[in-house]
Amino acid sequence: MPDPAFMEQGGSRCYTLAVYIDGGQSGQNSSGWSAATSNWSSATDINFYVTTGTANIYLRQTRITNVTWDGITYRSTAGSLYQAPMNAYLNSYYTDGYTYTTTRGVAAHELGHALGLEHVGGCYLMNSATPNRCGIYYPTSDEIAGVNAIY
Repeated sequence: MPDPAFMEQGGSRCYTLAVYIDGGQSGQNSSGWSAATSNWSSATDINFYVTTGTANIYLRQTRITNVTWDGITYRSTAGSLYQAPMNAYLNSYYTDGYTYTTTRGVAAHELGHALGLEHVGGCYLMNSATPNRCGIYYPTSDEIAGVNAIY
């Protein structure tokens, strides 16, 4: 698996992470992942690039009817960041009934986990319950600061 590439650019930090967007997804989920990676890349010191090979983060779709989550991320924190590839999933059982904007928000939330953020309360992208995010479907300034502090 590739290590995250680190570069200094004009005095600022920049990490490049490879993401693989699984091609077998519904258009809405695939587009949601693409928009979420773009949102995080434009707002933070992280630059995501899409690959068809080995990646740091695999963005996938599943359809599980007997769970309560619309998205989930499995990440490893053994040793330093990115010791093992991470897998993030959108659950089409729920996202098929969501608007594109809500699906994009779930994807951005799961990428936040992949980048090291945990759940918080209140009107934030990282609120654990999609309906409790107060219409926020992109990283807020606090979440951007959190990711930039990690990297």
